[in-house]
Amino acid sequence: MDDEQWIADFAAQAACRWPSIAAASLAELARALAAEPRWRELGPESGADAYVRSMEELCWLEPSAMQLGIEAEGIGAQGMAQGVAAALAVFRAANVSPAAGARAIFARDSWSALGYPEEALPAATVLDAARAWEKAERAAQIACCAEAAGPRAFALRLDWKVAEHPVQQVREASMP
Repeated sequence: MDDEQWIADFAAQAACRWPSIAAASLAELARALAAEPRWRELGPESGADAYVRSMEELCWLEPSAMQLGIEAEGIGAQGMAQGVAAALAVFRAANVSPAAGARAIFARDSWSALGYPEEALPAATVLDAARAWEKAERAAQIACCAEAAGPRAFALRLDWKVAEHPVQQVREASMP
């Protein structure tokens, strides 16, 4: 598989696992990993799964690797900051990292797309993490709306701080 195909496939697989992370961040991450033979050997799907899991663990150890953000029109910097602070407070109270919440939303939504089969029911901890994401998103929206009269569209998102996330960390990320 050529580099561009591997990068596109890895980014798509990572987006399935973390739908709340910006596509540009995932593409940049995939480019960095494409240069590492041990990640390439796993293939895009297994590599994305292994990387997402290792980064979820890292987020507890080094939360600065990811940044919670908000997509909303009509919200100023102060409103955005208040929204992010409100969301982070919900995650802390639930003892769920934002990365685990984003992954849980994917798992729960995938189960929904299958028609809620009992044999594919996500674990209670996964469903709890998905609820934490939803509560955090609602808390952020309420905090943001204190500044503006209700934005039309609102979404909580998770972005890599790619500029602050050196390739060395990518090289040292744990493997399964």
